[in-house]
Amino acid sequence: MHEAATLQVRALGHRYRGGPWVVRDVHASWAFGSLVAVTGANGAGKSTLLRLLAGVVRPRAGSVVGRPRSVGYVPERLAAPPIDMAHWLDALAALRGGTRRDTLARLETLGTVPPQRAPLASLSKGTLRKVLLADALAPTVPLLVLDEPWADLDADGADALSGMLNERAGAGALVVVADHTGRATNAAAVEIALRASTASTASTASTASTMATVSFRGDPTRLDALDAAAEALGFRRVDT
Repeated sequence: MHEAATLQVRALGHRYRGGPWVVRDVHASWAFGSLVAVTGANGAGKSTLLRLLAGVVRPRAGSVVGRPRSVGYVPERLAAPPIDMAHWLDALAALRGGTRRDTLARLETLGTVPPQRAPLASLSKGTLRKVLLADALAPTVPLLVLDEPWADLDADGADALSGMLNERAGAGALVVVADHTGRATNAAAVEIALRASTASTASTASTASTMATVSFRGDPTRLDALDAAAEALGFRRVDT
């Protein structure tokens, strides 16, 4: 499915506009065909780590090696592109090599089929999230990076998503999920637990800096990342 066996994170770090480090010195290696859960309190750097893995932002330090060309990225905060469902489905078919019917089938599994002439901006948060997830779950996407994907979903949709993520991992995709519900942790082979800490420097008084500490549950050699097709799908690339 993908030429690289693993996704490798080497001394990865990022901070925004010269501020404190949000994540720093992260080393990991995940195998494709696994589900990785990213957990931690608010402000621990989960969303930033996912953006780095997906390629949405360039790291200030380190690198992500083995990222495939096709990445399914769904952010926690959703912004609908200025497009209607019909044009969106056609764009996905061209991008992913599938058909409109394929995407509609995944949407139906998630429990929704919006009117095809409905503007994406008119959809509820839960429905919009399902629309974006239907793209990420395409069988041609080897890396899925999902930030709180169960947010805004009804119970049936959440259960359906859990099953679909397990299927994608079983078929050889690397699925990296930031999640506070416990659903990802229960199914994951590896857990990346981020926590905030306070760093001090000799030249200044106590300087607050959010650092990322990586801990693994399971085999520490199982790591992978994702790339952002967000720009091609109508999202604005953010590079800070």
